Amino acid sequence: MIGIAAVIVMVAIGKGSHREVMDVIAKMGENLLTINAGEMKRRGGRLRLTGNVTTLNLRDVVYLSQEIDGLALVAPFEIKEMKVKYLQFLTSTNVAGSTPEFLMTRNYEIASGEMFSERDQKLGAKVAVIGKTVIKNIFGEDDPLGKTVRINAIPFRIIGVFEAKGLDSDGIDQDDILLIPINSMLRRVLNQNYISTIYAKADSRKNIDQVAEKIKTVLRDRHKISD
Repeated sequence: MIGIAAVIVMVAIGKGSHREVMDVIAKMGENLLTINAGEMKRRGGRLRLTGNVTTLNLRDVVYLSQEIDGLALVAPFEIKEMKVKYLQFLTSTNVAGSTPEFLMTRNYEIASGEMFSERDQKLGAKVAVIGKTVIKNIFGEDDPLGKTVRINAIPFRIIGVFEAKGLDSDGIDQDDILLIPINSMLRRVLNQNYISTIYAKADSRKNIDQVAEKIKTVLRDRHKISD
């Protein structure tokens, strides 16, 4: 069961951390709501997701997108630090799964190539979009487009490169990412049916609090959480 304090970061954490989390979220993307299956705690100077809650899923993403007025975009997100191999080169990076909506919810842009499509997502295609740090670590000066990397020995073809974003407010390298379709991440790489995070973008800053409360109510009802 998803704990009450774990439903939505901006409205469900302790009051003492509310402003701090809101500042972090604001820098991640305009009008962004972050829904976590876990609890946000500060560790080592950074806000981190804790706990091992396994009930937030892709059905929740679909339901929110269909039932919540005032939402512009909804994107599932799952991330794990993993080894990525290209030929004899090996690096540890943040392998993440999401949908095409990830670009607009998190303010990422494509520098070259393309983002994977909704069809790629539904089929669980073995394609990936890669950040500048990962390119530097395993490709050097070579163009990564069209090349194949391996994650858990599974081949993924690089079809796109992200524009550089640099460090976030916590000093985390936002370019140290390799993004694949969420179905590929869950079914092929992790062999799980749950996600840790949903990004939701409100259509207006004016109604962001109202949308957040609606999301909280819906998820509490769906997962049978009492006040």
